[in-house]
Amino acid sequence: MIQNERDILDLIGLAGENNTNLILFRAENFAPEFYDLKSGLAGMILQKFSNYLITAAIVGDFTNVSQRFREMIGECNRGNQLRFFENIKQATEWLTK
Repeated sequence: MIQNERDILDLIGLAGENNTNLILFRAENFAPEFYDLKSGLAGMILQKFSNYLITAAIVGDFTNVSQRFREMIGECNRGNQLRFFENIKQATEWLTK
């Protein structure tokens, strides 16, 4: 479970040790605070992805997130750093393109 900065940095370190910059997450891998933009956790994680040149996909059901979080998903899905997907097949196709 990704709950704080240390958790994401540890994961980024493992990616580096395995010579990859691609990470696939399930939505439930993140603490509930990730989905509350006021907590700052999502912004901090996005910044770490940018700083360390990580490309990530998050797979899950995002129908129950806030409107603001849905807006963030829309913004992310227009870029190439992080995208949100409904299924693993879509996510892996995007990550491996």
